[in-house]
Order: sequence, then structure tokens, then C-alpha cells
Amino acid sequence: FNVRQGRVYTLLTGAFSHNEAPHLIFNLLTLSSAAPTLLFQVGPEKFWTTYVTGALAGSAASLLVHTGDYHSLGASGALYAILGFGAAMADQSPRVIYLGLELSRKESLFASLALEALTRRDSVDIAMHVGGAMAGAAYCVHLTDG
Repeated sequence: FNVRQGRVYTLLTGAFSHNEAPHLIFNLLTLSSAAPTLLFQVGPEKFWTTYVTGALAGSAASLLVHTGDYHSLGASGALYAILGFGAAMADQSPRVIYLGLELSRKESLFASLALEALTRRDSVDIAMHVGGAMAGAAYCVHLTDG
């Protein structure tokens, strides 16, 4: 992000940027497996609101956690918002296949975050993932309780 240099728009545009082909491919695979069900269940407007909110929240969480000259990009915050939304509406969602296991949406979200924490790599911004997941879950709760 270049927010500290005054480019606030990078909080969002970073979600559409990737620095390596494998990163982009993995995010596209995640999107293609997680998005269709949610898109069908909530419609395009709420889906894209979830996606953009997650991108912004993930970027903001990354900025809060990382100090100095830390750079993060990719769609992970947005993707985790989709996963967080699905986890929050787990009672109405079908089970999913994650790493060959049939899991609930909540279980798949927690398994993914736990796997990242256990296999910690400097190239993975867990703060962005958690921020996106929390935003997606909060938006789902807002829609169902509001």
C-alpha cells in the first residue's frame, strides 16, 4: 500500500494487484470455488459489497498490524470476506470441500486460518485475511440482524 504516501486509493486497488502468477492463480481458484454459492445466495449487489468491504478492511488491518515500509497486495482480504460471510451464514450454507475434507463453512474458514498460522510465511499477510474475514462476517450479521 502507498497510503502513507497519500495514495489512499491503494487500499482498494491493491486487491486487484498481484506480484506473482501463482499468487493470482491461487486467488482465482479460491474465488471460483467460494464465490458462486454466495453470489447465488445473496445476489450480485451484496456479493460485491462483501468483496469491496473485505478488500478495504483487509488492507486497513494490514496497515494497523504492520509498521514501516511493509507492502501487501492481492485479493486475500476480499476473498476472506466471502469466506467470513459464508461462515456467518453457515446454517443456511451447504458444506464445502476443503483440502479433500467435507467441512462446514465455519470449519473451512477456521481450518484455513489455522493452516496459515501454522505454516507462517513472510509472504502471507494473515492480518489482511483476518480483517477481511471479520468484515465479511460482520456484514452478514448486519444484513441478518438489521
